[in-house]
Amino acid sequence: MASAPAAPSSPEPTPVPSAPAGADRVETFCAANAAASAAVQGTVAEDIVARQAQANAARALLPIEGASPEVAAGAETFVAAAEETVSILADFPADALVADIGTDPRILQSQAVTAVATDPDYQAFLLWTMDACGSLPSE
Repeated sequence: MASAPAAPSSPEPTPVPSAPAGADRVETFCAANAAASAAVQGTVAEDIVARQAQANAARALLPIEGASPEVAAGAETFVAAAEETVSILADFPADALVADIGTDPRILQSQAVTAVATDPDYQAFLLWTMDACGSLPSE
């Protein structure tokens, strides 16, 4: 009867992928931005996944090479707004359509929505995104 091999005394570390560099980070963000824009046509579950990926990609942009401090500050506000939106969306049924909940007061009165209209740094990040990706982030 053969015995099972002994388990290693310490688990092998899982390699952590490094964040893409420079232009790759921008491309990753732009792709996540496009996916998040498409996800708002789907379910809450799809939107949550896409927005979280978008927030992670925006966070990975920092520091944004060649961008003003206002753009970087706006990216940080964008990440916070995306994470707030994910938190709000988590309160809805996963299979609900995003279009059916878009006018819910929790969304309309969120910092994510008010930042778009009132935060000049956030607006600077939106303009940077239009230049870098050719479109606005979905937030």
